Amino acid sequence: MSTSILVTIQQGITRYVMPIMITIANLSNIFSILSFLQKHQRSNSCSIYLVFAATFSIVSINWALIPTIYALNNPPDPFSQSLILCRLRGYILQIANNLYRTYLILACMDRYATSSPSARIRRWSTKKIAGRAIVITIIAWILIPTHLLIWETIENSKCSAFGTYATVYTIYLLIVIFAPLCLISLFGFLTLHNLKRLHSHVTHSNVNTIITVSEKRRKRDIDLQRMILMEVFVYLILTSGYPIVFLYTTLTANITNKSIICLQIESFVSFMTNSFLQYLNSGSRFFIYFFTSHTFRGEVKKFILIHRYDNTIHTALVVGIQQRLT
Repeated sequence: MSTSILVTIQQGITRYVMPIMITIANLSNIFSILSFLQKHQRSNSCSIYLVFAATFSIVSINWALIPTIYALNNPPDPFSQSLILCRLRGYILQIANNLYRTYLILACMDRYATSSPSARIRRWSTKKIAGRAIVITIIAWILIPTHLLIWETIENSKCSAFGTYATVYTIYLLIVIFAPLCLISLFGFLTLHNLKRLHSHVTHSNVNTIITVSEKRRKRDIDLQRMILMEVFVYLILTSGYPIVFLYTTLTANITNKSIICLQIESFVSFMTNSFLQYLNSGSRFFIYFFTSHTFRGEVKKFILIHRYDNTIHTALVVGIQQRLT
């Protein structure tokens, strides 16, 4: 395979596929936010985490991909020409990406706490704790990546980390990439374990003594558990490749005799795992929720019906006014 084919494919994905991806991801996240802000959802701490996860997912995908598309269509890349833009892009991306991962972790932890047989652990699943966690994590992730504002720089028209800082930045990235994957996997597994144990307990016990909440709320909680677990599953599939590729690139960075084809393949694989699959995850949220949650499907249908009804009323009013005027 010639290197020109890989470059053409990469440019084609950037120019034609990414705009569609951005549109779907934005609509997906906006509808998710509107759904979780419904009155019956706002009382759930997990819904609060998912609202903030979707919010920072919007920031992340737009701030990452729109400049990439713009740079391809209107070279040169302004983020590789201006040091201020270079540092701001990396800094804001780190904040948005890490906050998205953090809220997905907190949502998994919340579902683990909710499904726990221990009352002490279940007490961690509250709106009050969610509010505190959100404030603390936002402040933390605004402060932690500030090193990018100081040491990220431009060399040979490339905005990146260089020299000694490149080593420090690599270690930092490995931590913020691998740690969330491990934590999400851990709490996803623990939640599944709790749900299996709870199901077994309900099967062999008097159901009336187990269920202490309303049937509707219980169904919503079950739907939410299913949505989170499926989102975790898809997240792991779509994002696990990037840390592996990044680790390989880091370990082989000092090899100087790589062929041009080898370097081009590495660049293409890095693009697919970092820029494409990772942000494809943002656009998959709506479809995950729609196909795994009966409650979410009901919200979508209700939204469509209300919107159609409003349009019908608006059209009827316009026609009526026009008829009177004529």
